[in-house]
Amino acid sequence: MDNEYNSGPITRGAEEIGYFFEEWEANEIGDETLYSYSRWELFPDGTFTCNTQRSWESWDIPEEGIFERSRYEEIVYQMKELKTDWKDELTYIPDDFYFHEGLASSYKCGKWGFIDKKGIAVIPYIFDYAEDFHEGFARVQRNGKWGFVDNTGREVIPCIYDDGGNFHESLAGVQRNEKWGFVDNTGREVIPYIYDEVEDFHEGFAWVRRNEKWGFVDNTGREVIPCQYERGWIFHKGFAKVQRNEKWGFVDSTGREVVPCIYDHVQDFHEGLAEVERNEKWGFVDNTGREVIPCQYVRTMHFQEGKAQVNENDTQDSFSFARSWIYIDKTGRRIIEKKTENDSASQKISNPDDDLPF
Repeated sequence: MDNEYNSGPITRGAEEIGYFFEEWEANEIGDETLYSYSRWELFPDGTFTCNTQRSWESWDIPEEGIFERSRYEEIVYQMKELKTDWKDELTYIPDDFYFHEGLASSYKCGKWGFIDKKGIAVIPYIFDYAEDFHEGFARVQRNGKWGFVDNTGREVIPCIYDDGGNFHESLAGVQRNEKWGFVDNTGREVIPYIYDEVEDFHEGFAWVRRNEKWGFVDNTGREVIPCQYERGWIFHKGFAKVQRNEKWGFVDSTGREVVPCIYDHVQDFHEGLAEVERNEKWGFVDNTGREVIPCQYVRTMHFQEGKAQVNENDTQDSFSFARSWIYIDKTGRRIIEKKTENDSASQKISNPDDDLPF
């Protein structure tokens, strides 16, 4: 949730020649953080400029480095209305892709509001920034503080928070005085502001961080799984990936560590089995932690319709490797000699970079 925004007029001397919108983002990807800066510029002739800079180091991105700059006319299709008296009426109307629950945030004269699919403003342009609707509510910013509106524009949760997330399972994470908690859709504080960081609710639980460790709370605020893990992932079909001492395992919804943290990487459960990696080899465990198929494969795919594709070939020859895929059943028995093109497209190769934890 490390996002910052800024907007204002573009001037040349005393003349206003356009309008800009800036965004700073910091996204954790694996063990690293990707820093991004974007600046969007809108001009009265309908053209649109986007500058983007990205760095794995810091916000201080060198002039010569990872830098992308483009000015292109095709973006104009997202700007369906540009009034001739644009200094007063400059309007950004998004494409259909950006509509959520029938409404989309829209920009006009330095402020944000919401429009319906007919382009009619149903929530006035009074906010400094506005996010998408989730579960009937949208996050909005005014005077540097965040709150939530419903689809009528009523500010059901006032803009009093330093930061916030979207509603998931009727709760939203919010920050006050550098600490995070959760509110319900009436604005009632359900989980107190005691955490350093929080994630969205999934399957009744949310990841929370305190004193550099992660755990889980339920929707009453009960810390079902104590903050003792280095990293983790959301619940998926009743189980969540967790990391301790740089090794991965699984916990269930009671907090029990059903698969011990002994693996280098793990993937989610599918059809009762999960892919696990140890010493650069992949196998499968069940939800009791039993390694039903030993870690002996170079690559695996998750189970689908009772079978999974696996590859034992560690050759550097890509052609040979591609021809080495076989099918196994849930006991590890080989059931087919090689994959077909259609089969390979339907499943996902296990890779440590997939499904990265936050």
